[in-house]
Amino acid sequence: MSEPRRIAILGCTGSIGRQTLEVVRMHPDELRVTGLAANRDVGGLLELSQEFPEASLVLFDPQAASELAQKASAPVAAHMEGLVSLATSDAVDIVVVSVAGMIGLEPTIAALKAGKQVALASKEVLVAGGAVVMPLAREGQLRPIDSEHSAIQQCLNGEEDRAGRANLSDVQRRPVPGLDARPNGERNTRASAATSHVAHGREDHH
Repeated sequence: MSEPRRIAILGCTGSIGRQTLEVVRMHPDELRVTGLAANRDVGGLLELSQEFPEASLVLFDPQAASELAQKASAPVAAHMEGLVSLATSDAVDIVVVSVAGMIGLEPTIAALKAGKQVALASKEVLVAGGAVVMPLAREGQLRPIDSEHSAIQQCLNGEEDRAGRANLSDVQRRPVPGLDARPNGERNTRASAATSHVAHGREDHH
């Protein structure tokens, strides 16, 4: 069995981050969280750090980072330097970028330059920085996981109508089951539904 893919989630307390973590919990043999970042949600990141004790921690807000550092058992980095360090860490294979606004641009660029695979939910990164970001991405290195720009990519590729169903298995180039809601309330294991941008939200400034 191959080693689990190591994931850093920038925006781990937002909707995409929570959905990604749900997939990881279902498939610990396939995926492992080695990095967690949020904006200022001290309580949320503290709870996740206890669940994923090997993960490096970042809070973008320096004051919140200082508060978390007094409570967490691991060091806590802050601001843009912390996000970039996490996105380029040797302990990370895939970087999920689901932070709000333009905050995700610099970590995305750094991750691509470092050879990481990037699962991108922050569409502002491409709207404002696409001319810089796209030339850095090798084929298959950058994958959208936001319903809107995922749908655009699928249209350009001539794919069938499955907007919002970009998934971590695309990023990994191998199948990783996740969640798929059924009409009767049951759940099937499919990553496409679990990582789709169902809630149309990112790291909701937490």
